[in-house]
Formats: sequence, structure tokens, C-alpha cells
Amino acid sequence: MNTEMASLKIDQSIVTGVVEKTIQEAVIAQLKDPDALIREIVRRALSVKVDSDGKPSSYSSSISFLDYAAQESIRAATRKILDKFMEDNSDKLRKAIRAELNKPERAKSIAKAFADEAEKAISCGWNFTCNISFKNAD
Repeated sequence: MNTEMASLKIDQSIVTGVVEKTIQEAVIAQLKDPDALIREIVRRALSVKVDSDGKPSSYSSSISFLDYAAQESIRAATRKILDKFMEDNSDKLRKAIRAELNKPERAKSIAKAFADEAEKAISCGWNFTCNISFKNAD
């Protein structure tokens, strides 16, 4: 008895194309109002609750992504403004810092801070001891 089966070979690209087209037509058929769908997608994306790093979160203290993005934009704009201010006034800032550091009470506090930290470093008593032993597992 001959048990050979007939074989039908179909090019994978033809099958893929037909499947993709069928799925695409089904999706388009469900999109009766694409503008409404886009509005809903945007609304949902902007209202996703996020943590302080902008990552999705389910904690009650989380804020919406829109609030997070607005806060980050404000922070970025503020940083740019402050950087520009510091650059424009760098000479004045240097003079003000120098004047503050040259005050007698400031010099004493800086010297005391250095001395305290040096003393801590010298008197640090941390030692690490590690004993390792092996037993024969007879």
C-alpha cells in the first residue's frame, strides 16, 4: 500500500499578504469614526497615571502623564533660564561667592568642617575580617 500524501506548497508571502489584508480590512471596518478613535487614544494616553519618573503607575499619588509632561517642560524651561542668568551674571556671582567665603565667620566654619572631616577619616576604625574554613564531606 502506498502511503504517500499529496503535498500543496503555497508561497509564504502570498499567505502573509492575504492575512495582512484581511486583518487590515477588519480593523478599518471597525473604525467608523477615525477622528473619534484618535481623540480617545490621545485622551487615554495623556490621562495615564505615572510616577515621578514618568513611568506608568497605579499608586493613588500618581499624576496624569499630561501633568507630568507639563511639569517636566516647566522644569526644563526654568533650567534654561537659570543657566542663561548664571552665564550672564557669572562675574557678579563669583564676586558674591568670594565675598561670602571671605567673611571671618564663614572662614571659621569652612576650616572647622575640613578639620572635622579629617579627624573622622583618621579615626575611622573599620576593619574587615573574614575567616573561611572547609570541611571534608566524608
